[in-house]
Amino acid sequence: MPSFRVVGPGRAGRSLAVALSAVGWESVGLLGLDLDLYDPESTCS
Repeated sequence: MPSFRVVGPGRAGRSLAVALSAVGWESVGLLGLDLDLYDPESTCS
């Protein structure tokens, strides 16, 4: 199953996550302003 992370969990980012999840992609996280983009463990949902 393909997976993805969204950078910017605002309205557009969350809509993208919902749309991709609906067609079989797995969301592995939403990255916000307070998260370290270089740390793979730094995600929120």
